[in-house]
Formats: sequence, C-alpha cells, structure tokens
Amino acid sequence: MKQVLTIILTMSAVAAFGHGTPSHQTLMDYATAKAAELNPSLILSGTCSNRMREGAYDEDNGTRSLDHAWNPLTGGMFPLASMTARDAAADRWNSMVSAFAAGNIDGGDGSGAWHFLGRASHLIQDMTSPLHVFALQHAAPTCKFEDYWQANDAYLRGVLTGIGGPLHSNTLDAKSTEKLDAFSAQRLQYRFDNSCPNKNNDDIRGWSEVIAWTTYFRSTFWGEIVFVDDGSSGVATAPLTTGTTFSDGYVGPQTNTLHVMFPNNVRWITTWYDDYYEITDKNGYIFRWMSWTDIDDFCSCGSADTGAGGWGAGQQDSSKLAVGGGNDDSGARTTGRFFFDLRELGKSTSGSYNRYCYPNKYPDDTVMTGHLHEYFGTYLDQLIVRYNAGLLGLANRRVTVSTVDSIAASDFTWSRRDNFANGPVFAAGSNFYFAAKSEVTLTAPVTNQAGRAFHRWLKDGVVFAGNTNRTLTINTAGAPIPAGGVIYSADFHADLDSDGMPDWWEEQYFGTSSGISSNADFDGDGLSNWQEYRAGTNPTDALSRFAITSIVAVGVGGQFILHWPSVSGKQYRVTASTNLLEGFAIIVQTNIAATPPSNVYTTSVPASPCCFFRIELESD
Repeated sequence: MKQVLTIILTMSAVAAFGHGTPSHQTLMDYATAKAAELNPSLILSGTCSNRMREGAYDEDNGTRSLDHAWNPLTGGMFPLASMTARDAAADRWNSMVSAFAAGNIDGGDGSGAWHFLGRASHLIQDMTSPLHVFALQHAAPTCKFEDYWQANDAYLRGVLTGIGGPLHSNTLDAKSTEKLDAFSAQRLQYRFDNSCPNKNNDDIRGWSEVIAWTTYFRSTFWGEIVFVDDGSSGVATAPLTTGTTFSDGYVGPQTNTLHVMFPNNVRWITTWYDDYYEITDKNGYIFRWMSWTDIDDFCSCGSADTGAGGWGAGQQDSSKLAVGGGNDDSGARTTGRFFFDLRELGKSTSGSYNRYCYPNKYPDDTVMTGHLHEYFGTYLDQLIVRYNAGLLGLANRRVTVSTVDSIAASDFTWSRRDNFANGPVFAAGSNFYFAAKSEVTLTAPVTNQAGRAFHRWLKDGVVFAGNTNRTLTINTAGAPIPAGGVIYSADFHADLDSDGMPDWWEEQYFGTSSGISSNADFDGDGLSNWQEYRAGTNPTDALSRFAITSIVAVGVGGQFILHWPSVSGKQYRVTASTNLLEGFAIIVQTNIAATPPSNVYTTSVPASPCCFFRIELESD
C-alpha cells in the first residue's frame, strides 16, 4: 500500500524549479573564474561577469522554469513545459549568437549576448539537479537537495575550490564515475558513447546530454529488493542482483548497491494493515516506500505505483518488476535502478524519523561520511563548474590576427564587433573573440606600413584553400574555430631573412626560406635565384628562363617579331642598341602588359648597320 502525493501546480510556484539564486550565481561566478584556465586563457570583464550572473538569475523568471527539465532516458519534461531543458539551452544559445551578430553585447534580459549566455549556463546547471533530470516537478514541496545547497553557500564555495580544469562536452571526466559501482560506471560510459549525439559537435545540447546522464547515474542506484512476506519483516536485499532480461538486453548478476550502501538495512515490512519497504541509515533515520501512512521517500525508477511516477519501465537503466503483480506482493522482486525522492529527504516532517539520508557506504563500497545531498552536490557541482567553463570557452573562441613578419599593418577589418565590443577595425597583433558558429568576415589591408602588397593568409602558419583572398569568411557552422583558438597571419611578401626574396616564394620552390642564397643559380640557367624571383620564373627549372626565345623577320621592311615568356602581373619594356659598348639606350616601348604564357611584340630596326634588342622587367 502507499500514500500518493498529489500536486496542484500553480503559476506562482513555478519559480521554485531551480537550484535557487545563490547556487546558480555561485556556480556562474566559479565557472567564470575557471575559464581563465582555458587554453588560451579566457579573462572575462566585470561587465561580462555581471551580465552572466544576471542571466543565471533571470532564467527562473516567470514561467521559464517550466522548461528546465529533461530526462535523458525518456525525453521527459516538467508538466506544462513547452520544451525540454536541452532544447531550451539551445534556444538561449541561439539567442546569444544572434545578439552577438547584431552587436548587442551588454544588454539586459531578453536582449544582451552575455545575459543570454548566463541563461544558457543556468539550464546546463539545472542538469545537475536530480529532480530536473528525473523530470519530477518540485514547486511544492520543494527540492530539499536544492534548498540544502542554497542555504549552505559557504560550504558550496569550499567544495568548488581547487577543482580540475574546464571540460568540453566531448570528455567524460574521471570525476564522473568516481565512487560509482562498476556496473553504473559501465552504463554511464555506454550512454556517453551512444546516447550523447551532440557531444562532439560544439553544440550546447552536447553539454546538456553529458551532464544529464552523469547526474542520472550519480543519483540512481543499481539494486534489487525482494518482498518475501514470511513473518513480519526481513532483509529485502542480497549482495548480488539476479540476472534479468530487460526490454533492451540481459543484465547478469551485479553488485547490489542498495545492499552495499545499507547493509542488511533494506527491509520488507508486513503488518495486518500495510505492506511496505523501509531503509534505515547509519544514523537510524528511516525511509519508506509503499507505505500508505507515509509519502514515498525512495522507489524504483520504473515503478508507476508511486506518487512520484515512474519512467522507462522495463529498461535496464530504469527498473523492472521481474516477479509479482505489485512491488509489495508476496514474492515480488524488483530489479534495476532506484532513486530517493529529494522532495522528501531533509524534510522536518515526513514519517517518524525522516531527515537527511546517511548511507554507510558509497556505491563503490568505500566508507561514506556525509549524507546524500552532500554526495550528489559535491561531485555534480564540481563537474558543472568545469563543464560550464568549457561552455564559456565555446562562446568565446579566440582568433589572433597578426602579420607574418615584424612590419605592422593597420586597418584589418571584420564584419561585426567581437564578443567584447571591439572592432570592427583593428591592427595586427591583437586577440579577438567570436561566438561559436557565428560567421564573420576578416579582411586584410591592401598593403602593410612598408607599402608591401598583401600576398596571402596563413592559418596557424599553414597555407589553406582560398588563402590568397584578402577577405575570409571564418567561424562557419561547418568549420568553427577550434577550442585552442586560431591564428590568422597576413603575409605582405614577408622576407624574414632579408635576402630580397619573399619567404613564401622560397618555401614554394625550395621547401624552406632558410639558407637560400639570392646570388646563387640553383638551376644553372644563367639567372640568379633573386633574378628568377623578380622575373616570376621557376628557379629550380633551367627551362623556365626569362629571355628572348625568338626573333622573326617580317618581310623586307626591317620589322622583327620578338617572343619571350611572360608572367601574370608583370610589365615589360623593349630597349635597343646599335652599339653594345654604349649599352641599350634606345627605349622602344614601355609598360607592355604580360600576356601569359608568352608575349609577342613587333618592332622596326633603327637605321643602322646592326641592331640588338633587350627585354627588361619593369619595376613592380
């Protein structure tokens, strides 16, 4: 028998769906500070931090908190919700990106990018509250887990001191499985590998997925209880669970964590008027399931025969009534995962002795000193600060813009302000930030301060497709900025070794820009490496040579047609001499544009017994 808890949800009560203002803002503060440990480091201004704190608070305004639940096993959400918390997080994230793109960086509720980022952070923080992950409403009675940490903010700050570094959703940290039994750790790894489709996609939904599953396996316990009904009471657990076939597969005998945590203190009780289960913790506090005189304090995840409701019945990550018609029938066996109703644990009045629950052991069979609220919060709040810091890094991926050499260039431009309201015009050598998957264009100036023309972009020192365009479209949905940031370097014909030949040209033909002599003739065609660079020919190919390739006489009128190889972008002149001792003083034609791959020019021979022609490269 049982007593069913009936809740009437009123709009005035929905604001109770959350960790509470101090907890959310404390988690936000610590995540902001933790972001400094990202690589590259992210230092957020006071304005940024304040807007995010405000957002973390304002996310609970009005009816927003109705959308703050997501059960990863079933997709369940709170009653009256319009979407799951996972989808709500994506909605806030998209609003943040739109605000960044529109240049609304510091606006307040419903407008500013930083504020939306705080609201998105609130939603992933809610995925560390078990009732949000179970999708169990808690407007009234409230969640005593959340109440506990809200009332113990100083303790929370101590818990959050000296923890590990920021986490991306593509990582399941060792802290996630610490103190879990082996089977639960195995199932969490399975869900991480197979039930977190967005974890590798730089997508906030991946954060929600990983955190929700982590919370699910932290706050549910693999076990089995049996109602023997032989006398008035007896032990309901054994060291191992029974091998059981679930709807999604067979699970062999596993460690019964209820037996580990409460050794011989999970009991079935039968009286002339009631049949139920009870757990006695090491402090003597009693927690009941199925008693008609007490609201359920714990139950199996899949059991619908409880005021808390059930979910995923028959699946191995829920539970199954393997034997019997009811959980408290004689001979009944329930196998799977169990949870404690955090609306009941910690209440001053619920049954005779219901207070905080103090298990003897952790699920991994090591001694437990605190109560369940502390156990859940200590592990989950540490993890959410680290994951939240990683999310801040995702929203603020860094782009560094520089020049290849030491010669500065001014007036690089981009298509919008950055996350910190800089730009859109800036000089080289600065760091700039972009909201993840929010496209922006980056344009190099025509020349650097020495007047050298732009040649190409390098991305982290490497050439890439389209790098000769002055304007790049970067941070696209298909190619977002990586976690470690990216460096775009503008090459204005840089010559770091000052040999008169640009580094890019030396690397193109010789594979390196070091140790290449400008005076050497690598291919032995009579032209030095420097001359080959100036002419646009290949210094490693003797057949690629700047020279007149043919002179063809035209009729008897003294005209000749000159042929020579040409290169795009070059200009040439034709000079002549009737006496080589006097040089080529006769200018025949200047500013002859290249017509690759060869130029043709027709000229007349000056009135002289002989004439010599020369093709020269104009200055460029």
